Amino acid sequence: MNKVLFITYLEDFREDAGDKIYSINIIRELEKIFNVHVICFARNDKKNILHTSSKGSAFSSLFSIYPFGISAHRNSQLKKAVINACLENDYKHIFLDHFRLLWLIKSIQGNAASRTVYISHNIEHLSRANGHKLEKNKLKKIALYADYLKTLFWEKRLIQHTKSCSAISETDAELLSKLSKKVSLLKPGYSGPSLQNKEFDSLENTVIWVGSFKFFAKRLNLLEFCDAIQSTTKKVNFKLLIVGLMDDDFFNTLKNRYEFCQVHPNVDSVFPYLKEAKCGIIFEPVGGGFKLKSLDYIFTRTPIFALRGSCEGVGLEKGISFIENDSAEELISSLNEYIDSPNQLRQISDSAYTASSEIFSWSKLVGNFLNEQK
Repeated sequence: MNKVLFITYLEDFREDAGDKIYSINIIRELEKIFNVHVICFARNDKKNILHTSSKGSAFSSLFSIYPFGISAHRNSQLKKAVINACLENDYKHIFLDHFRLLWLIKSIQGNAASRTVYISHNIEHLSRANGHKLEKNKLKKIALYADYLKTLFWEKRLIQHTKSCSAISETDAELLSKLSKKVSLLKPGYSGPSLQNKEFDSLENTVIWVGSFKFFAKRLNLLEFCDAIQSTTKKVNFKLLIVGLMDDDFFNTLKNRYEFCQVHPNVDSVFPYLKEAKCGIIFEPVGGGFKLKSLDYIFTRTPIFALRGSCEGVGLEKGISFIENDSAEELISSLNEYIDSPNQLRQISDSAYTASSEIFSWSKLVGNFLNEQK
């Protein structure tokens, strides 16, 4: 059986955030075909996984030539583990998972470099640019702009040294084609629980927002939407249910600032909450790429209400399979309009489920991606 090396930023293998779900399922599919060696930041008893020391300090990125994402993940032990693994094994493919680890391409020499594939999660410099644009604190805005410039420089410079790279959506593929010799589409699949039916008539007027709020951009997006609800002069006919990873400070911010929110942090599973929700929100003015929460919504029959551009790559038809608006205020109006119309909600959710049920198989998606690497 051919060997492959998968180098990832993961600190654990819990499927509790979209980027982790993406990486873990790629590893899972590769293990069906190859003998997979994994180098990561996680401690694990599996014999094919080497763990390195903890990450570097995020604060150090302020004084580094590298952007935050890379600087916080650079250490000599990780570099040594990669060099030794490449010297001791003949790998068919070497996968560098996420921009955070793209710096390691400089440590992969000779023939190994010609077999290195970059697993992209996003167009990183655009994400930094959006964060800078929306930040209101002047000092943070300056820091984010500096980080954007460093990200732009290193993303362009490092990607060109890989054999090929993946793209999480068609939009990302088009943008990455300007940076990489070869780009192959690798959309996320879905392996979670699903519902065959949802009784909208019997549900409370609950709108759910699922996310991992340990990321700055995700917190910024949620706060912007909540502020829009807070400031609207129109009656809001729904309660907002927020479910996902967050630290205590952000949890307290939400609880103290927004009376209309019900917050459930760090839950074991989002499925029980999705079953009880009438609608799901995707509001991502900051960030990019494919939103894995869209698949959670689709397969639990939760109609999607999205900000324009936030539902890239899913392949749903606007106005038929999901509702799209240009601003938070318009999104709130649409939710008010549809929340008491169970038949319309059922039609939207059924259309999205039918369009997606055969498409998002992890085995098919990873298999097609690997075929393009030959």
